[in-house]
Order: sequence, then structure tokens, then C-alpha cells
Amino acid sequence: MMVQTSEIKTLLFSEKRLNRDEGESRLNVLDKTSCDLNVVEFVHDLLKQLDESQDDAPWPVIHGCLLGIKCILSKYSPTDCTAFQDSLELIRTLSIKSLSHDEVRVRKVAGEVMGVLCKLTVGEVYTLSKGTLVNLLNMDLERHGQEDVEVEERQSFTSKDIFHQSAGWRHLETSMKCLQTMIQNCDDNFANQLDRELMLLLFKALEHENRFVRETAFNVFAELFVTKTRMSQNPILSEISSDIAVYIAKGLADNWSQVRLASSKVARNFLVNFETASDHFASLLPRICLNRYYIADGVRIYSQNSWKEICGDQGKELVEEHIDAVVKYYIQTTQANNHAVREAACQCIAELALKIDADRTRPYVEDLVGALLECFKDDSWPVRDAACVSCGNLLLKFYNEVKNHGHQETLYKLFLANLQDPIPSVRAGAAMSLGKYAQVYVEELPNIVKEIQEGFDFIKTQPEDSDNFIGLDKKPAVFGVVKNLHDPGHTDQVMYSCGSLAPKMGRSQKLGGCTSCHFQRPSKPWERSDGCVYFLTELAGQHPDAAVGLIPSLVEAATHKHFPQHVVFIETICKQLPTFARIIKKRLFKASLESFFDIIFYAVASDTQLTACAGEQCLVELSQFLGRGILKGRIDMWNPNKVDVYDRIVVPQ
Repeated sequence: MMVQTSEIKTLLFSEKRLNRDEGESRLNVLDKTSCDLNVVEFVHDLLKQLDESQDDAPWPVIHGCLLGIKCILSKYSPTDCTAFQDSLELIRTLSIKSLSHDEVRVRKVAGEVMGVLCKLTVGEVYTLSKGTLVNLLNMDLERHGQEDVEVEERQSFTSKDIFHQSAGWRHLETSMKCLQTMIQNCDDNFANQLDRELMLLLFKALEHENRFVRETAFNVFAELFVTKTRMSQNPILSEISSDIAVYIAKGLADNWSQVRLASSKVARNFLVNFETASDHFASLLPRICLNRYYIADGVRIYSQNSWKEICGDQGKELVEEHIDAVVKYYIQTTQANNHAVREAACQCIAELALKIDADRTRPYVEDLVGALLECFKDDSWPVRDAACVSCGNLLLKFYNEVKNHGHQETLYKLFLANLQDPIPSVRAGAAMSLGKYAQVYVEELPNIVKEIQEGFDFIKTQPEDSDNFIGLDKKPAVFGVVKNLHDPGHTDQVMYSCGSLAPKMGRSQKLGGCTSCHFQRPSKPWERSDGCVYFLTELAGQHPDAAVGLIPSLVEAATHKHFPQHVVFIETICKQLPTFARIIKKRLFKASLESFFDIIFYAVASDTQLTACAGEQCLVELSQFLGRGILKGRIDMWNPNKVDVYDRIVVPQ
């Protein structure tokens, strides 16, 4: 196959990305063994044009020359690249020069060329270029260090501050990526290349204000620990392992998800390949453990896999061994500025209560509950929800300790407050915790039954023309926070990456009470009744007779349809009813079955699609539980006109 050099060069030199990608694809499919002469001449032609290009040459030309050279050279190995041996030094020189080009795409491809050269020369190019690259990195770090602004922790940032932290920083980021590519392509030939000067430079980059620089610096570090061979070849890594662990720990707690992910790669390589990694478990494992619940999918999934690879089947034992460090870190992160971190911390505390031996956790119960109580006041509803569920788990295992520390009544009031929260999932989480409260404090059952009874009756006070969302934005909530309309604090403001809206939200409002957060509207009477539906299902698991006694109150509450949101209340009943039925068993449920038919068939006929779907699904699940024929017979006895509706929904198998 003949190489059409003029056509490929036209594509490579194009300003359009699509054309450049097409040129790169054509070069990548070339077979070097069938057209060596043409390929070699093509590289020499590109190199000549690149060498003759002036500083003011169009960037697509310089970029195209470097891209073409990279595509061809990447096909060769150190043993068969003799045809280019005389040109490698010139390619290296021009690539280093291009690392300072104004165009980021030129700098990026120049770094990739340097990586290919390191592969072809078995690491020799790294040795020759290290000094120049380090000087370039140092100059950028010092120059931008002088321009940095002090950004203290606060509830919000200006657009200038955010741009300063998140925009790409010219040469610094691309030069760091070049270093990463060179180390990566040296493979196991990266022996004795690390020295204290380079490590100090990397440490400086890890502390840089710009998150792209930090991310790239962590990616460089990941290459240093990618194999045990590479670590053994550079003894300085062992000498400063404690300092490295400190920086990894900072990265694992970074406010930017991309930096967390990059540092997670370093943490995995470091703990898997470092001989004395166990010395650093106390500082790193708690952070990896928490990141398994982080909101960003990439960080969460990678951390879960890292946990398995690092700990194997000894994860529980390692947490118990380092329980002091784990608990201390969890409590510390419940006070983080990032709401996603606070939520993850609450979930981790819940996991401690469920999985770790009670005797190892018991000494920390008071501190853990104290931290969670603060999270109940959070601006972000996912944090409030996670704190509520976590307290329920602690209560189930340490109910005596909670009572002795004087937190029983406080938690009960907070659970009830969450039970009427405007967010449905918060109400469901509160019901779960209240169910556990009813399980361990049996003596409180009369008060609990009374609370549910009053909750169902409270729906009578619901105003007819109320609107759940008066004054609130109709758009979906962002990061768990519903905005007020015409709120200048949330108009034309800077957005953050996943989980990084948190600095704009306070951890709590000192206005009294757990529901005083300024992002949370007052609950409506029907929402209290709606929460009691969830609570009734949870209560049935521990006290089925008491739960059955509340069915008339539930059915009576469902008759109040004078407000627009009654369809949501009906929907909740339909969703919970099959679960409730399975919990109290067939005998008890059949005695009250007919009392629910009005509710179910009202939902099926609703113009609100979600409510109608909930009603239909309720019939399907009840037919599976009771038997299709049995349920049909009971419906026929109640109202024969509804049998056709039932047959349409529950089709015979």
C-alpha cells in the first residue's frame, strides 16, 4: 500500500478536529513492514518541515508534524527503529521546544512524542531531558505561585476564584503530563532516575491551588508506584514514604472529584506494591473506606475495587485494628465543607454500626452520635437523611449507651421531625429509624402508636388550596438543595464539579431546631401523614398487632381528598401496602383487605400517572401474595364492577 503523503499531511495540518483525527487514523492502520521506505521518508519530511517552522507558524502545522511523527514512531520498538536513529535527537529537541508553545494541543502532542522516544531509547531520552523538563516545571510553579491568591475556606467563591482553581494553567499541566508519559514509557528501565529535587517538585505540585495541576501530579505519582520493580529501583521512595502517605491522604480528601480519583490510583498502587504499606494503613484506609460512598461514581467504584484489592477478605479486621483512626476521620469529615463528604461520612458511620464488632465501636458511641446530631441540622437533605439512617443503626446496637448518654429523647424528636420532611426519601429514612426505635424501646410503644394516630389525623388540617412548592424553583434540586425563586444568592453563580457545590452550603443554621435550615421549607400537614404510612410499615415488623390496630386511621386519612397533593399520599399507601401485607402475614391482612379497595382503585383511575401506576402495581403484587383468584373473588364481593379493571391489570399467567 502506497502512502499518500500529501493527502495525509493535508488532513494532519487541518484546523478541524475531524480531519486531524482522520489523518491520525490513516497513519495508525499503516503496516510498517510493507511500506518502510515511504514511512521513513514521511517522518523525515515532517521532521524537516517542523525544524524549518518559525515561532509564528500556524499551530496546526506544528501539531500535525508532531502528531504524524508520533503515529509512525509508536509502531516501532527499540530493536527495529534503526532507520530513525539519526533523527531521534532532533525530534527530542524540537519536542522539548514545543512544550512551551502557546497552543495547548501542540504541548500535549509534544509530550506524547517524548513518551514514544523514551520507549524507543529504553529510557535514555528521559535522562537527557530530565533537567530541561524539571526547569520548565519549576519556572511555571514559581511564576504562578507569585500570582496565586489566598482563598480561605468560606461558604462561597467568586467566579475569579473558581477560574483560578479550575482553569488549565498553561505549560504547567501539559509539562506534568509529559513527565507522566515519559515515566510510563520507560517501563522497568526507570532505574535510579528519581532524586530528591524531582520529588520536592512533585510535592510542590501536589499542593498547588489549581486542581488540574494537582490531578496531573497525582497521575505522575501513580506511575512511580505502578510496579514493585519500579519502586525497588528507586530507593528514595522508601526513604520518604511517610511524606508520600501524607500527600496521598490529602488527595483522597480533596474537594475536587477528579483529584480524589487520581489520588485513589496512587493509593492503590502505593499500598499494593509498597513492602511496608501496612505502616500507613491508619492514615490511608479510613479515607479509602469513606470514598467507597462518595457521590462521584468514578471515585466510588474505584475505591470499592481498591478496598477489595488492598484488604482482600480482611477489610473488617483492618478497620477494627485501626478503629481509633477510622472513627476520628469519620467524625472529622462530618464537619467538612463538602456536603457529599458529609453524606458519605454518615453512611460510613452507619456501616460501622452494622458490620464492626460492638465491643470495638462501643467506646466511641457518644462521639459518633454527637457528630450525627450536628448533621441533622444540615442544609443538604441527603446529609440529613444519611444522618437519620445512621443514628437508627447505632440505636439498634447501642440503645443502652444512647439512653445512658441522654440522647434517646433527642433522637426520637429528630426522627419525628424528619418523618414530616418535604423530601419523601427523608421521610422513608426516618420511618426506618423509628422502626428500630420501636424495636429497642418497647416501653415506648403506646407513645409511638399515639404519634402515628395523631399523624394520620393531622391530614385534616391540610389547607385546601395549599401549594407544596410556593416560592420554590420548579426545576430539579441541585446536589440535594431546592432553590428559592428570585434568590440572588443562587442566580448567575458559578457551578462546581460533582459534589463540589458544598462550600455554598453551611453545615447547619444556628436558628434553633433541626429543621431551621434556610434551604428547607416548612413541612405540610399531609407530609406528616405521609411519613406515618412509612412508619406504620416499619412498626408492623416488630409489633404487627399494634400496626393492624392503626389501619382504620390510615383508611380514614385516605378519604381526605380536598388538597392537590392527596394523590401523592394515595400513591405512598399503594406502594407500601404490599410490603405491609407481607409483614403482617395473610391472616391479619385478609381481615382488613376490603378497606383498602377504595384507595387502590381510586389510584388506578387517577389522572396522575405515577399514582395510577402505583395502584396497578399494588394490585399485581397483592395478587402474587394472596393468589390471583382469591383477590379477584374478594374484589367481586366488594364491587363486581371493578372485576374488569382487575382483569385488565392482572393478566392470567
